[in-house]
Amino acid sequence: MGETWYLIANASVAPVWLLLILAPRAALTERVAATPLVPAIYALVYVGLLVPALTGGSGDMASLEGLRAAFEQDAALLLAWVHYLCFDMVVGMWAYREGRRLGMSWWVVGPCLAGTLMFGPAGFVAFVAARRLMTGVSAWG
Repeated sequence: MGETWYLIANASVAPVWLLLILAPRAALTERVAATPLVPAIYALVYVGLLVPALTGGSGDMASLEGLRAAFEQDAALLLAWVHYLCFDMVVGMWAYREGRRLGMSWWVVGPCLAGTLMFGPAGFVAFVAARRLMTGVSAWG
């Protein structure tokens, strides 16, 4: 069952990321990126997986060994993966909107979005750096 949910979660993020990266000017992309609905769906899935993950195994977050033990359980691993998918989507949608708002080149923003999809924080920091270099907007401004 866990493998099925993993495959569904992975496959279901692809259309949104493809829109953000490959069709940045499409009306559908604008509508999708303007609402928190897509990440909210993943957040609800996360909440639904939370109880089984917390009650289904050993391990804890107090030590690296405890975390390793927790992630040996499929439920905890799937929970963590959905967490990544959700938060990476939030960051990616923000970067998309921010890039559009500032008129940044999509030749720069697109790779940052791909980096966020594949490497999360590395794509985020690349976007923040590119935004600073291209527009002068400070890292948090």
